Amino acid sequence: MSREAARAATAERFARQRQERIEDVEFLLDNRTDPNAIPDRLGLSPAALAKSLHRAGRPDLARHFWRATPRNDTPGECRYCGEPTSRSVRTACAGCRNYARNETINARSQCKNGHEFTPGNTYIKPDPPEGRRACRECRAAANRRYFNKKKEATT
Repeated sequence: MSREAARAATAERFARQRQERIEDVEFLLDNRTDPNAIPDRLGLSPAALAKSLHRAGRPDLARHFWRATPRNDTPGECRYCGEPTSRSVRTACAGCRNYARNETINARSQCKNGHEFTPGNTYIKPDPPEGRRACRECRAAANRRYFNKKKEATT
């Protein structure tokens, strides 16, 4: 069997399985089976069944099972200040995340190219996130490269 024939056979098998799944779901819904019990009867999770039906072109059937998918709606808390966050995991809130990142970056004594962060060689960026440092030597080298490239492009 050639590779193309094998792919065609696989695609046909999957299409047949999708159609059978759609027919099973329609039959169970028509017989007033609880939508929460249908994924278990078909051996799938509610999210997998919804995704399968949506991909098969039946978002109207998929909607029954998206609603049945359990969600963790309990808010998490910031690992630094304990404030509630929008995520359901223990993470840092936006303010603490920026603060922690800036503290880590500002604890370094050298830039990534090895230049010392001295008062004369350090530029404090005014743009958000505020307080980020930059090496003046590296900035000057980047500006030279930019303008040289721009100058070569115009000539």
